[in-house]
Amino acid sequence: MARLRALLRRGGGERPVVLAAGDLRLDPRRTGPGGVSHRSS
Repeated sequence: MARLRALLRRGGGERPVVLAAGDLRLDPRRTGPGGVSHRSS
């Protein structure tokens, strides 16, 4: 049981910072379709 808890605490590995779908890219600081960046707050 302790081994299972330790594995769950580690998480599922690193997640990508920038998410992309088609030409839309989502970044924690910027977003933009077609490569055009727009600052978001």
